[in-house]
Amino acid sequence: MTNKLHTNRRMTVEDPYTRAWCYGPMVLTDAELLAIILRTGHGAQDAVALSKGLLEAYDNQLGKLLSSDITELMEFPGIGRVKALELLAVMELSKRIACEKRVGYMRMDCPGSIADYYMEQLRHASNEQLLVCLFDSGAHLICDTILSSGTVRSTSISPREIFSYALRHHAVYIIVIHNHPSGLCEPSAEDIALTKELYESGQMLHIPLLDHIILGDHTYYSFKEEGLVFDQKEQDDD
Repeated sequence: MTNKLHTNRRMTVEDPYTRAWCYGPMVLTDAELLAIILRTGHGAQDAVALSKGLLEAYDNQLGKLLSSDITELMEFPGIGRVKALELLAVMELSKRIACEKRVGYMRMDCPGSIADYYMEQLRHASNEQLLVCLFDSGAHLICDTILSSGTVRSTSISPREIFSYALRHHAVYIIVIHNHPSGLCEPSAEDIALTKELYESGQMLHIPLLDHIILGDHTYYSFKEEGLVFDQKEQDDD
């Protein structure tokens, strides 16, 4: 009996499945949670050891690990196509859950609520991505999409591409959002120039730019809040 109890205690301490079953997943370490997703190890490593090594390769940052692309993940010994896809699926689910929680608080006239809504989608990206949001006359979201994905430092897109997309979907207003992989959100000279072009093009096409928001790591910069984008919608409402 003593030996059996001793064995059970060892399983509770060492096996993440047993610990999760007995106490809930909230007691597990990041490596143990990953081990449950990965299920098997590699060579002499068990799943927990594989997960620890994987986390260490990404500075023990889950966000950094799960924002990797599939090719990068598969370069790690023991991570094949299936395991890499499972990890990416977990990250995508977490992003969608975060968006679901924030959607009820998102207001198109409130840059902070928009930044919160898109933060999880873009803040871990390893390169700059530019997302365009289209709105109808009542400022209801028609659709959004990433129109450009660039290098670590920049993304390249022209106002023509953005407004062609807006015209195809009969948008009345647009908001442009992009991330800075550095985590800092201060606009560059290129960001300011693009915003000016979009604003002027929007005025000519009668599809006003309501805002250009730059996302950092849990921080954002709004051209509207800084007074650098004139809110045509507010004037229309008046």
